[in-house]
Amino acid sequence: MPLAIIADPARRGGAPIIAGTSTRVSDVAVRYELLGMGPDEIAAALPHLSLAQIHCALAYYYEHKGRFDREWRTEQRALNRARRERASLTERARARAAVLSR
Repeated sequence: MPLAIIADPARRGGAPIIAGTSTRVSDVAVRYELLGMGPDEIAAALPHLSLAQIHCALAYYYEHKGRFDREWRTEQRALNRARRERASLTERARARAAVLSR
């Protein structure tokens, strides 16, 4: 299995992926950083990856951590904005129930 990270605009929106797979570096990094999974646990969750590929992805992530963190913050701001602008299903159901009960 190749030990390389590639970024192809035609695949996964140009996000860095592990060569020979469609797994994004961020898919591995999130499991490691946010979910607290170790490389062995990541390998169990993503069995198509070797430990070497997982370590390669983590090395790439740490080499480019600033960029990944900026992209993550941008995505979080967009998600929060969308949540504020769009009522949840529960809120819409309550509003509909209130109108029907009049």
